[in-house]
Amino acid sequence: MMVHCADSAVRTVSIAPAGTLVISQLVQIDEGISGRRRAMRLGFLVLLIVSLSGCRTWSTKKERAIDSYNQANALREAGRTEDSISYYREALEYEPEMAAAAYNLALVLVADIDDNADSELSNGSASLPRENLRESVELLEALLSRDPRNLTVLRALGWVNWKGGQTYAAQEYYQAVLAIFPADEVALGAMCEIYEAMGQPEKALENREYLVKLANDSESRINLAKTTALLGNKREALRLYDEALFDGASIQALKGAAEISEELGLYRESTAYRERLLDAGGDTADAWWHIARLRLSKIGDYEKGFEALEHALNAGFSDKELIEELVRETPAAVEKAIRKTVETKF
Repeated sequence: MMVHCADSAVRTVSIAPAGTLVISQLVQIDEGISGRRRAMRLGFLVLLIVSLSGCRTWSTKKERAIDSYNQANALREAGRTEDSISYYREALEYEPEMAAAAYNLALVLVADIDDNADSELSNGSASLPRENLRESVELLEALLSRDPRNLTVLRALGWVNWKGGQTYAAQEYYQAVLAIFPADEVALGAMCEIYEAMGQPEKALENREYLVKLANDSESRINLAKTTALLGNKREALRLYDEALFDGASIQALKGAAEISEELGLYRESTAYRERLLDAGGDTADAWWHIARLRLSKIGDYEKGFEALEHALNAGFSDKELIEELVRETPAAVEKAIRKTVETKF
């Protein structure tokens, strides 16, 4: 995208600050900030400068601001988050109205506590300095004042406040997004994860069901299955995991189905899911161990059970506590055979 002297168009990239809450989409975030781009999600902003030579009216300060901004982005992309902060601040010193620099700075101030790229939303209040939270919120609120209905900034404020331990503020910002656009998948997912982290899965269930209708994909079904299981409806959770597998093998869905099947006493079904996990690229040692454990202690298929145990040990399984637990669950004759098998490997 070209950046001309008369506008401030910017674009997000795929660098993600908050796991499942982040996706790169086209964004405008200046005088033309608009709530119309409703499917947009959190992301760092990048100014794409094709040529400065055609913008002769640009001042030296603006050029220096762009240089500092680009340096900050390069450092962040290289994993040097702390080093990028000073360059974003420098860009804002040269050009105080540079919305992209303010937005990116707000995110990197809390990026160091980004816990898990898989994604579950996680409250990081224990490790986020209060001054970082305060500055981040101030930067984003200043951007929001230019357009109070900007979904990108509202989502960012939700994420930043949750990371800073400000649960109710985070909920208010995500609810503000949903008041503007009730089908916003990011805000719906964020509210679900907040409720679940607070031990209130029943409040998340309706949103999870709505997300399945909106997204109609395996990920939304897997998340609904997890919430359903938390509420104790394990057979329905298993059905949802199976639905998620219609689109193809999914390690998450197979693992969830295997665990739920075992909890329901469906040991052969659980073993079958674990065998499919092997083909799907799951943890080989872990999958073989669970197959061995179920065959030896629950199903009574000792021949295949010992074969699976051999595979698990050969793949590197070495948890002695779990092995001892298995020994206690099997008949005496099987116990001796297990110990002998294990001794040859350790």
